Amino acid sequence: MNARSAESSEPMFEVAERMILAPSGLSENRLSTVLDAVMSRGVDYADLYFQLSREESWSLEDGIVKEGSHSIEQGVGVRAISGEKTGFAYTDEVLLPALIEASDAARAIARSGGRNAVKAWQRPLTHRLYLPVDPLDAIRDEDKVAWLMRIDADTRRIDPRVKQVMASLAAVHEVILIATSDGTLTADVRPLVRVNVSVIVEQNGRREQGYSGGGGRFGLDELLRGDTPFEHGREAVRQALVNLDAVIVASRQPRIGHQLGCFQPTRPDEHAALHQLAVGEPEALLGRGGDRRVGADLDPQVSKDFGGLADQLR
Repeated sequence: MNARSAESSEPMFEVAERMILAPSGLSENRLSTVLDAVMSRGVDYADLYFQLSREESWSLEDGIVKEGSHSIEQGVGVRAISGEKTGFAYTDEVLLPALIEASDAARAIARSGGRNAVKAWQRPLTHRLYLPVDPLDAIRDEDKVAWLMRIDADTRRIDPRVKQVMASLAAVHEVILIATSDGTLTADVRPLVRVNVSVIVEQNGRREQGYSGGGGRFGLDELLRGDTPFEHGREAVRQALVNLDAVIVASRQPRIGHQLGCFQPTRPDEHAALHQLAVGEPEALLGRGGDRRVGADLDPQVSKDFGGLADQLR
């Protein structure tokens, strides 16, 4: 049985218990003890929010592994509510002493009052949107690099104008456990994977870039199944070649605006008219004193445009 099938058959709470509580020596009884201590000073409601996040990424550039990273973040947040007041505390040490200290800080909002009891644990039924798989362990590290090499080689075969290929894999495994004073004990496991392909093509000294990527909440083995990784390479090349074949379409910009600064000349006669308007004979061009000349030798359309501009500027 591979890692994916073994993990997918394990309930989410058992995954959270194995990865968050067990390594820290915590149990359901100890969580109840911590919450009971928070509720001892007139706190109406309290909860514990545990989170463990493992992230991994691999990047390949021109057939060489340029970067590989792996990080782990974990912590627990404590919330206490007393009337309209809410207290928060956080610790990145998932250990009982640190948890008790954070709980004391959170319950400081309520210094007096009766004692509220923590209810018995109950695990509500939840709607599973995705399998609680661990995408980091779905395939071996050697296979991850091998897949990137295959994506690189396949993408380069598409077109000889492909000069550079950058491919990357990223995976996140997030485990969450929540315990509340009303007895709710629930967990969630959130896998997330993604593959990205970026290419640079070159022709006659001109370079363009294309990009494609995709992923989802499943394992890397599912992400790399079939032809999907190579489709991203083909799409990246397609985009880059479209950009490479694109040409600049000459178009005349609007010549008349609400003020002189909006005018953008695009022909020599328009430059001459703008110079005449701004420097040569502004009074005559604006039609003041009965003279509405715009230049006898200008293109009729330019004369018409400047006539309209003169009307706006008067």
